[in-house]
Amino acid sequence: MKRSLLLLTLLAGMGHAAAADEANCATMLLTGTSLSYTTKGVFPASPQQKDFDFLDDDSPAPAQKACGLTFTPDRKAGALTISGASFKPFSQLLGHLAPASAKTQLDISNNLGMATQHVYFDPAKRLLSFKGQSTSVEKLVVAVKIDGGPLKPLFYSGKVTPITYLAGAQKVDVYFSADKAFVLFWQRASINLKSPSITIFEKAAMPSK
Repeated sequence: MKRSLLLLTLLAGMGHAAAADEANCATMLLTGTSLSYTTKGVFPASPQQKDFDFLDDDSPAPAQKACGLTFTPDRKAGALTISGASFKPFSQLLGHLAPASAKTQLDISNNLGMATQHVYFDPAKRLLSFKGQSTSVEKLVVAVKIDGGPLKPLFYSGKVTPITYLAGAQKVDVYFSADKAFVLFWQRASINLKSPSITIFEKAAMPSK
């Protein structure tokens, strides 16, 4: 009897510990292939900062689940896949940086040097658009392939060309390239439209066509 009570007490304690470690979804932030958030905190424990560098060379973080999303690293491919039951929970991770006027829009942001580049993906409108900063020296190009079709410019020579896709489309690939002197957080984002997921690749070559 005493052993049963002790086991129940330990399990209850573990439950409280797990609850204290739950993510505050409003604080989730994706930076390249790294995730960070603050835990909710359950009295008397204070909220804690959590950081997961999934592709770190020395101590890579294992797969994680938070706020209806699963984060699965593939260190061999240099990629992180974020998946969910639908694209709705993605708004907790990527939606807070999108314009307030576009509630269904996700911001798959990238960085070129110190400047943030925004790829806006709207699953409801089947639309991709772009907002960013670049100079002629950086030679930034952002392009899209839909279901392996022809390469289309999203941002080229300072011009933004929004891209739509058909309802039957299954995959959208977004590519970034820039002058080698400038660092990009990632070079390809592959969006699976049928099994909602986004895979971020740190390195990828821009297709020629």
